[in-house]
Amino acid sequence: MSESMKSYESDNQFDNELSVLQRRLETQSFLNQSSQTLAELKHWWRFTPTLNWVMTLAGILLASPEILFVQAALMSLAVFLPSHPFDLLYNYGIRYLTGTAPLPKSGQRRRVMFTTACLLLSLLGVWFLLGYNMVAYIQGGMMTVLAGLLVIFNLCLLSEVLVKFFGMPTK
Repeated sequence: MSESMKSYESDNQFDNELSVLQRRLETQSFLNQSSQTLAELKHWWRFTPTLNWVMTLAGILLASPEILFVQAALMSLAVFLPSHPFDLLYNYGIRYLTGTAPLPKSGQRRRVMFTTACLLLSLLGVWFLLGYNMVAYIQGGMMTVLAGLLVIFNLCLLSEVLVKFFGMPTK
């Protein structure tokens, strides 16, 4: 196979990956992102979901209502702030070390996700607090799997369901 053909296939695969990434991010209200921004932040889109996933997993594994309530509080803040606190950590710190663009502000769909996560994390903390560990581990396991999809594939199942019922977000 010629070098130009390999280059074309490589470019085509990269364009397809960006197209999938763009659609998945748009379902989460990250709208109107340029191809350059999508490519530059390709791995950083996962920064906040990964920190949330790790913190939630720690709360589950340690059966710690305290960790889960702190995590719920962070999600609650994310509903009212322009961005999630972990986005702010990236935007006002890490991105200067990496020389990358800032993450955009949260849209309406993302705020719905944060509200849902806040409620589920609070409930999870209550289960552990009341000693319903089996219920907590079942719910926590489901949350861990769903968050894992977001961390690994930028795929938010809640956003995909909302798209089916309400269409793509507009802001």
